Amino acid sequence: MTRYHLYLLVGVLITMFILSGCDNTSEEPQTSNYQELQTSASDIYGYPDGELQNTYIFVNSKLYVYKGVCKDGGEDQREFYYPDYEYIGEVSKISNIELPDEEFEASRTEIGTKVFGKDDEIILYTNTGRTMEMELSDAQ
Repeated sequence: MTRYHLYLLVGVLITMFILSGCDNTSEEPQTSNYQELQTSASDIYGYPDGELQNTYIFVNSKLYVYKGVCKDGGEDQREFYYPDYEYIGEVSKISNIELPDEEFEASRTEIGTKVFGKDDEIILYTNTGRTMEMELSDAQ
């Protein structure tokens, strides 16, 4: 065994010894200040308490909610990412207090936002060129 290999072996052993002390498990469960750190929805999303904090739309007698996936880039990008989606209408009414329950009623978007669909999948195409993916909501 050469000196280089000996130094390398010693270095690896020292590193393993140091890292073995990093085990942070203990017999007692760790406590958290989670409840003390909670904030209101208006602090997180910026909308007033008592109002809907997410984008919803009621289409084809179903309630959809924004699933956190959006793409910017205009009409070309929408057609590229969602080629089989067909235009089915536009948002005609906004309700930011109660869940939408009328066809093409939505929250947290604008009147005139275009709605495209394919089977049970819905996307919103906003006036600013953003495409927002929606999913069926269990809030009904």
